[in-house]
Amino acid sequence: MKPIQNILLNKYKNVKHGFFRGFDSKGVSLSVGINIGNNEVAINNRQRIASYFGVEFNNLIILNQKHSNIVHVINDSNINKYKYTSIENALNNEGDAIITNIPNILIGVNTADCAPILLFDHIKNYIAVIHSGWRGTLGNIVENTITELKELGCNHLIASIGPCISKDNLELERKLIPNIYKKFTKDTSEEKCCLDMTGLIISKLHNYKIIENISSVNINTFTNKNFYSYRRSKQKREGLQFSGILLLDN
Repeated sequence: MKPIQNILLNKYKNVKHGFFRGFDSKGVSLSVGINIGNNEVAINNRQRIASYFGVEFNNLIILNQKHSNIVHVINDSNINKYKYTSIENALNNEGDAIITNIPNILIGVNTADCAPILLFDHIKNYIAVIHSGWRGTLGNIVENTITELKELGCNHLIASIGPCISKDNLELERKLIPNIYKKFTKDTSEEKCCLDMTGLIISKLHNYKIIENISSVNINTFTNKNFYSYRRSKQKREGLQFSGILLLDN
């Protein structure tokens, strides 16, 4: 279950990261989505991912994602409420971005067309993950996360965008998209248009001088059947793939 990696983040020896596919080479599901299909499969895959990163299973932290703009900052004083103890506990913490500087805590997001974004400040040694679907992207989850990082003193961020749906496959009602983002859309009918979500995310990241470098793996989850895709499955929730980042001990 070797994940896809980004050359920018691979330069740094004190972080480990990966964008996992939805299926392994034999077509076996790698879904980590709780309450989507088989929970036993999801927990087993989470355990396998934790083992790949070399961390204890309860140190793998994923929020109960709600397409919100809520950011959680995890530190030594609150870490215990995020550690996995049960499925119920894993669903307690709602939000769509995580920030931490605690070593050996694997933070991640689950996606099936939404964009997973990994961030690393190579001076302050903070890591962050963002679950940025079209709702979260339009709702400023990216801005909220960068603002939190800036307040923590981060000024040297590397950003990596993982597999997500492409601009040709994300069709939305035009009325859902604010006019300020019109240049990231392409009309498909009188009422609908396609949104370049990755382009919009990159544009939002470029607005911050503390972002030193941005990279995208450029994999379209809609057309690549190694990944789960909410839209390809005609909006059925079949599974979710994992993307995550870990800060190692110096």
